[in-house]
Amino acid sequence: AEAFSSGPRAAARFTEALDGLVGPPDRASASDALARMLMFTGAHDRALEVARAAARAVPDDLPDLRRRLEAVELYATFLGAA
Repeated sequence: AEAFSSGPRAAARFTEALDGLVGPPDRASASDALARMLMFTGAHDRALEVARAAARAVPDDLPDLRRRLEAVELYATFLGAA
């Protein structure tokens, strides 16, 4: 619910939650959500950074998850991330 009312505050909570996750699929999924949230709060560079790091950490046996994060990377770049 917080994501709909305060994107920056929700992004901070997602970042905190991400730090507590250990499994690659869980971390990648949370990173995907965080990066998308960051894009819509205008933090395009940070979104790119989060998505790129998460995509690199995804194991080879989860190609769909990696592609999802790579799509976020492309979208963040389209929005102006460097």
